[in-house]
Amino acid sequence: MKKFLFASLLALGLCACSMEKVAWENPSSFVSPTGPSATVTKVEMDGWQTIVHLEVTHRPNYWLKIDRGTVLRTDNGKEYAIKSGLKTDSTETDVKLDALFRLPESGRAKFALHFRPLPTSTQRMHLIGNCEDGGICLWNICEQPSSGHVEQLPDEWRDVQYDDNEALPVARIDSGVARINVKMLDYQPGMNLKFCISGFRPLGSDEYFWQNFPFADDGTVKAEIPLRIAREAEIHIDGMFRKNIVIAPNQETSILLNATNDSSAIVAFKGYLAKTDKDLAQLDVDKLNSFLQYGIMDSLEVCETPEQRYNCIRMAFDRRIADIQTMAYTPAVKELLSMAAEKEFLTWVESFGHRYVSYLHDQSRFRYNSKLWDNLRRLSESLLPASACKPYKLQYLNAPTAPCCQDFWNMPFSIERTADKSKYPLIWDMLNVDWTLGYGYSYTQNYVIKDKQCRALIDQFEANRKRVAEELKQQPGVYYTTYDTVPARDIFSVILGNCKSKVLFFCVWDTETEPCLEGNKALASLKGSLADKDIEFVYITSTRSRPAKWQKMIADIPGEHYYLTGPQFDYLMKKYESEGIPTYVLYDKTGNRSFQSIGFHGIEPIRQAIEEALK
Repeated sequence: MKKFLFASLLALGLCACSMEKVAWENPSSFVSPTGPSATVTKVEMDGWQTIVHLEVTHRPNYWLKIDRGTVLRTDNGKEYAIKSGLKTDSTETDVKLDALFRLPESGRAKFALHFRPLPTSTQRMHLIGNCEDGGICLWNICEQPSSGHVEQLPDEWRDVQYDDNEALPVARIDSGVARINVKMLDYQPGMNLKFCISGFRPLGSDEYFWQNFPFADDGTVKAEIPLRIAREAEIHIDGMFRKNIVIAPNQETSILLNATNDSSAIVAFKGYLAKTDKDLAQLDVDKLNSFLQYGIMDSLEVCETPEQRYNCIRMAFDRRIADIQTMAYTPAVKELLSMAAEKEFLTWVESFGHRYVSYLHDQSRFRYNSKLWDNLRRLSESLLPASACKPYKLQYLNAPTAPCCQDFWNMPFSIERTADKSKYPLIWDMLNVDWTLGYGYSYTQNYVIKDKQCRALIDQFEANRKRVAEELKQQPGVYYTTYDTVPARDIFSVILGNCKSKVLFFCVWDTETEPCLEGNKALASLKGSLADKDIEFVYITSTRSRPAKWQKMIADIPGEHYYLTGPQFDYLMKKYESEGIPTYVLYDKTGNRSFQSIGFHGIEPIRQAIEEALK
């Protein structure tokens, strides 16, 4: 019997020794943007287990959790459960499953996750945890490190032809839809990525466009954006990239992506201005638009007269334009870069004090305090008075293609006022439509919009605004401009008088601030459990919320809604000693303030305060 046991153990030992062992050093992977940043440093596979060694980097003291549901998944869909988080050497840290693990002050930690054994022939695996709850998700873990090159392109992308001579279109109003088709290679169901398009205000709208388009399980996105003119737009995926492209009504753009966290995420473009978009994806716009690379500050510090300082800034601009012309980009990209450089130059001249002091602060030449900042700014402004600046005639931002560039729409008002608008009046009509709708009135003195289509956009907008105002006035529980004539000091008493003998929960918010929207979503679930309680929810906003958007949003927010004037809103904020939104205030049935919170810090404190007030 003893001989048999010994022989069996020996056989098992020999079998274990003969098992194939595979190790991947620094394999490539794609980390989910919804979780902490993690890098796979090594994967070990044998017949007993598979160990994934990780290095996590996140903000200090971040709470991380590896739950027992974490698995390794292979491409055939088979899953291998986690066994433990025991360290394998002194550089790693033990991680207990289903328990919170706090990252150290360095924000870095190494650990090893042990899983049931995968076949050693495995070519690729995916580490799937609870990404939404502090867990880790890593996709496409494979031995071959990412080379930044896609080996096998889909058939329809293999012979894409690019036009090196693409130019920006001349501005004209042509209402339609810009279509963007996205395909991500190696996308895996469960990645839950979103393709975001933003960065511009469509002509004829008073709101900036910002929309997330979720990826389908096959790694595709189909987006449609209503437009009236060609525009520069920003595209991004959190944790992957943030780039600009040019889109246009009734035109189609296709984008091929790679599921990677490095610079090779954008593979190719097809369709409208494909080479221009490809060039824009390759350049670092922030660096290329900066005059600091030309040593402008070093030159300014040795200048003795305002004239010399102006010449220094002008020289940097001229060098920038000359450099752009030598770049191997399409004429369209060169135009966009030239417009950005012109805006940079004019902003430097107009706001020299602010730019100069900001630079000194960034270089740690002094510590910030408001008095010192103001003094230095005034001193800097005296270093470059307007009298020292030579007249400059707007060139690139006064071209018929200028509305394609985002810098055209964001130029300082003083630059627009000095421009010669007689050559291309349509682009200035467009700009004034944008400012009129976006800010409520035209910033251009004595400017009259002459183009019929532009005037029609304003008329249409005004008609829609009047319609929304009338609808809001008829809506029960909604007080839109109802109390505009009430003095600011009396507005709180008026609101309080409308809700007597109840517990009152006030939410001061607007339609644009993310914490406000997050808080409203959390409150919706809480209000469901309080439907039969003696409590009134009162939502207060002001002119900082666009009426049309406010109308849409409050349709899904049960409660009383007040739209106050600017002075009334400011008075309430001062009363609550609040400088931020959302601001939450709770009053008990006797009218005593029992709770207040500036900012949304979770629903639990609010729940507890309401339950206490209802006793």
